[in-house]
Formats: sequence, structure tokens, C-alpha cells
Amino acid sequence: MIRFIHGDNQLESRNRLSELVNEAGSKEIVRLREVNLTSVKQALESSSLFAEERLVVIENLVTSLVNKDVLDYLKKGQYQSDLLLWEGKKVDARKLGWIKKVGKLDEYSYPKVLFKLVEVVGIANKKEVLELFNETAKRMPVELLYFMLVRQLRLLLLISHNGVDAAIKETARLQSWMIGKFKAQASSIGQERLKKLYKQILYIDYQQKSGQASLSLKQTLDIWLTQL
Repeated sequence: MIRFIHGDNQLESRNRLSELVNEAGSKEIVRLREVNLTSVKQALESSSLFAEERLVVIENLVTSLVNKDVLDYLKKGQYQSDLLLWEGKKVDARKLGWIKKVGKLDEYSYPKVLFKLVEVVGIANKKEVLELFNETAKRMPVELLYFMLVRQLRLLLLISHNGVDAAIKETARLQSWMIGKFKAQASSIGQERLKKLYKQILYIDYQQKSGQASLSLKQTLDIWLTQL
């Protein structure tokens, strides 16, 4: 049995990975670090000295530059051990057809409304922003929502200040169409205002962690968004 977990929401996908490992019960858990045809075959086909059944866990197999022989072997499914594959991002569905035939897919992605929200922060009217915020907060933990807002403002600030710098990993790995959207949003907000917003949202985290906040994180973000 193959179980494949992927998606851009790493928090949820990691949690699911941990749940499945914990649910394995008496099975021997083998986390494969070195991935090649020999190590994979040995992990999946050899007998366990500690349990009757084995669960083999491999991370980032499909998106890594793994030898094609490994994938060809896995596609045949000629092994008894259970296989749990985890990818730290969403994988193109065209690459997963073989898994659908022999196993189960679990995708954990951010709700689309989240991206609508972060793309209009600082440029849309308050009513629209609050509606998107409240809708997003219903679909994901507010702590993760806060993290994504911070990330968006940080990227906007970096791009408005340095452009795309190969030395800065967060901007260097952005695709050209994404860079265009960031530049347009940053230009609409303005660099000085971006600095102000970034300081404000970081201060919200400081208040929450230091016990100075009198309101919940969601309530505080709600107020912050109305003041943009």
C-alpha cells in the first residue's frame, strides 16, 4: 500500500504524516535518508527483525533528482511493506497517475481565498479585505494565516528594496509571473508604507508572545486590517 502526502500547506501535511506514523502501531518504522535503488529495495523487500510488518517513509522523493530506476521500481508495486511518501510542496497531478492506480493521495493545500487576501492587503478597500480575512480564518488556523501575511509583506518589502536578489533565497526562487505581481502590489502600497505595515504586524506577534495583548490574535488582526 502506497500513501502519498503533498501540498503547499506543510503544517497540515506534516501533521498528517505524523498521525499516519503514529497509527502504524506495531509495524517497524523505517525512515529512508539515503535514497537509491538498492536502499529502497532493501527497505521494502527485506524481512524485519523487529516486527512482522514494516512502514517505509521517504520524503521529497518525487521532487528530488532521484534516479529514474527508483520510480520505475516503485511503480511496479512488487513489495510487501507499506510505503509512505511525503512531499513538501504540491506535485503536478500528471506525475501522480501511477500512485492513483496503486495507492492513495492526500493533498494539503492552502485555500484559494488566502491568496486573494494576501494579494490585496494594503491596496483593496477595508470591506473587501475584512471579508476575505474572515473567510480565510474559517478555513485555516489564524496562526498560519498570520504567518502568511507576514511572509507576503516581507517579500513585498524585499522586492521593493532589492528587486530579485539571487543571494536572498525567498526572492530568488520566485517565478517571473509571481515577481511581476509582487512588484505591482509593492508599487501600489509604497515602500515607506510597507515598512510601517511590516513593523506593525511584527509587533502584533511580540504582543501575543509577551502576554501584552488584551485581544486574541484574530481580533487583533481584524482591527489591524481595518486600519490599513
